[in-house]
Amino acid sequence: MIEVPVYNQQGEKTGSLSVDEARLGGTVRTQLLKQAALSYHNATRQGTVATKSRGMVEGSTRKLYAQKHTGRARMGPVRTPLRRGGGHAFAKVPRDFSQKLSKKSRRLARNSALLAKLLSQEVVVLESLKLQSPKTKPFAQLLAKLGIDRSCMLALDAADMNVYLSARNVDRMSVCQAEQLNAFHLLQNRKLLITREGLQRLVDQDKEAN
Repeated sequence: MIEVPVYNQQGEKTGSLSVDEARLGGTVRTQLLKQAALSYHNATRQGTVATKSRGMVEGSTRKLYAQKHTGRARMGPVRTPLRRGGGHAFAKVPRDFSQKLSKKSRRLARNSALLAKLLSQEVVVLESLKLQSPKTKPFAQLLAKLGIDRSCMLALDAADMNVYLSARNVDRMSVCQAEQLNAFHLLQNRKLLITREGLQRLVDQDKEAN
């Protein structure tokens, strides 16, 4: 069992939460994490680049002049890549960079990333997170009390516009709901700030899936 300290909004420790490693797979699957990171990263690539090959540009295929006895360098047709306006020797074509992962693999990758965060003590659990108005200053003060000064992923148990508007102006801070967390979110941020209910929901969600 992993004991995770739980804090309130004043930065005071109020208790702890026990997380069973077996619920998250028991071990960190590094190879699966790499596959998941590549999958999410490649999904952001557009792959719409395109250039014309020598067969796509306009111009005759006739050889411009004789091969020999002209005193000039050898030259082929006007479409040759050596001439201005000619086609590219290795033309780029649109392609799909996406690498599909099954639903089970995505869930296992997320659990491995979450387990790695828990083992390295980079998960900060809050009893709850409520703000009266969308202001960045109180939220930044909360982060300072919790000792969070690196990139952080904030996972909420439910959508909260006040929290979202307050957190989005903080440097290197991302916000999402706990159910939307994936391995890429966890890997690209140093810290995970999550509510008790959100973390419990993640663990229970994996139990129901199994």
